[in-house]
Amino acid sequence: MPAAAIVAHDPAWPTRAETLLRQPRSVFAPLDGAEEFTYEHIGSTAVPGLAAKPIVDLQVRMPSLPSLDALPDVLALTFVHSPWSRCSAVLVAEPQRPSGSGRHS
Repeated sequence: MPAAAIVAHDPAWPTRAETLLRQPRSVFAPLDGAEEFTYEHIGSTAVPGLAAKPIVDLQVRMPSLPSLDALPDVLALTFVHSPWSRCSAVLVAEPQRPSGSGRHS
């Protein structure tokens, strides 16, 4: 995986995040309570003017988890966009997430 690199703020990041958030909004729309879900662009790329790793992080907040019975069909339509994870809850814009946890001791 590529090494972590901090780049100058890209004013296109918020637009990229909104574009990426369309898919989870669409996928989760049929779930009970979906009108209460919150879709957010989070992390350093969401801070105007801040240099950051060029990875757009997104978050979907749900007041309560949907029924387990409803999830298999919805998750079969998921929005995985990550070369490093098959987890349906992860959506990562290019480039690939760098190796390492990003935590420092």
